[in-house]
Order: sequence, then structure tokens, then C-alpha cells
Amino acid sequence: MMLENNYLKIEYLPHLGGKISSIYDKQKKLEFLFQNPNKSYKKPTIGDDFSTFDASGFDDTFPSIDEGEVTINDQKILYPDHGEIWTASFEEKIDKGVIKLKYNSKILPYTFQKNLLLKNNSLKIRYKITNTGKFSFPCFYTFHCLIDSKEGVKLITDKHSKNVTMLFSNSRFNKGDIISYPITNKNIDLSNPSSLYKGEFEKFYFIEKVKKGKIGYNYTKNNTKLLIYYNEKKLPYLGFWNTQGGFRSDYNFALEMSNGYYDSIEIAKQNDACPTLKPNEFFEFDIEFKIEHYV
Repeated sequence: MMLENNYLKIEYLPHLGGKISSIYDKQKKLEFLFQNPNKSYKKPTIGDDFSTFDASGFDDTFPSIDEGEVTINDQKILYPDHGEIWTASFEEKIDKGVIKLKYNSKILPYTFQKNLLLKNNSLKIRYKITNTGKFSFPCFYTFHCLIDSKEGVKLITDKHSKNVTMLFSNSRFNKGDIISYPITNKNIDLSNPSSLYKGEFEKFYFIEKVKKGKIGYNYTKNNTKLLIYYNEKKLPYLGFWNTQGGFRSDYNFALEMSNGYYDSIEIAKQNDACPTLKPNEFFEFDIEFKIEHYV
């Protein structure tokens, strides 16, 4: 399925979790998202291993990232790898140019709604996650938007975010390392994804909550910025994933904002950073992509 105007071409897949598979700048002829390395998409089912599928484009992860067993209302429920949404088939409606996607969970009592609106040089997405049940459950949303790795791309982040903690790395850092950002004490520029060598991968989180909901990517060789706006109070945590051939031979990276810190329900609870969605309560937020060209 496609949305298109004079500025952008957007491709999305309602039957694959509402995945946005392409954000294409028509004027610069520039694809931002990491593309499916396979010839076609396989349809996953709940509980499948995310890494054995395409792992491309922009997926929503909810109710967590890491797989884990959670006790809710005296019942044990397995939260799937990378959440449930990427495996979902969404209902789709179009209303006055707005794409309206909706999914009813198969594992928990919630609905996940996602509305897409393309206007000029921006794509605005409105989310609403509603607890339709009679009991509360722990959950958090994480933005999982894989960017195609290109030379000359620099990260755009909150200038107040000055320290990160390393979750994992197969090369230059150790798990749990506290590292200055963007320039480390090893004189490595973490805002440059290409600073990783071929065959390396890593993931870190900023220690401080973000103070401004604006992140993005500066394509210095294309004089173009892909900016992403959101409410920092609703998604206060920010992580970064980067693989330069180290994971499945893929070359991509992703700034990942979230309202949980981080990845698993268990760890988020330990960090006192695991939200709970109460009966009849909803979590609503917007994410906006905007393209800017400069001289």
C-alpha cells in the first residue's frame, strides 16, 4: 500500500504489523529505511524469532522488546520477541486521506490504533493503545525504525544527552560501560554510525531522559535531514542500535525512543521505568517524520 505526494512516497504493509517499509524522498531520490534483504516478505506468527524474518523498515514494538514471561492477574503470559505488533494483521480504513489501522491483541486485552497522514514534506502518525480489559498490565512502546546505513550520516539528538550505557557490543566496548557522548574518551564519535568497523554491532541507551523530543539523521552528502518529532514526556528514553555487517551481515542503525527503560519488562521494573496500562486507560502519542533540504 502507498501514500504519495510531490515530496514523499510512503509504502506500508497492514498485514505485516502496519510496517512502514519505505520512506522515499522523491526530490533527492533518497530511500531512508533499511530495505528487506529478501525477495519477498514472510508472514510471521506471534512468538516467532524476529531475527529470522526481514528485520527491515519501521516496526512498532509493543508490549516490550525482549521476550519474557510476565504474571498478570495470577496468570503467566509470554510477551513475544520484539512484541506482538510486528506479527499482527491490521484492519485498514481510509477517511479523508487518513489511513486508519487497528488491531485487537491476541495475548492481552488491548487495541492498537495507528493513523497515518501524509502532508507536504511530513508524515504524521498518531497512536492510541487502549486497555479494553478488567486488569492492569505492564507494557511499553519502542520506536523500531531501521535506517539504511549510508556514508556521511550523522545522528541528531538532544544536546543535553551526554552519557550512554552500553547494552552490548561485539567489539570496542563492554556491557555496562558508561561512555561520554558524542565523543568518547577513546576519541570515537558515536554520532557517526560509520565509526563502527565492518563486522561490528552494538546497542546503547542514553542515561539521561531526553529534554527535547526531536531526533533524526543528517545526510551530509545529500544536504538532507530526516527529522523525527515526538513528545519527550511520553517517550522519555532513547536508545541506539547500530550494525555494520555484524548482525546477519545487515548494515543499518536506529535511534529508538521508548517509554520503558529498557527492552524487557523485568529490566524496566528493576529500573523503576516500566509503565502500567490500567483498565479503560489509553496511551496516546504522535510521531512525525519531516524531510528538510539545505544548501
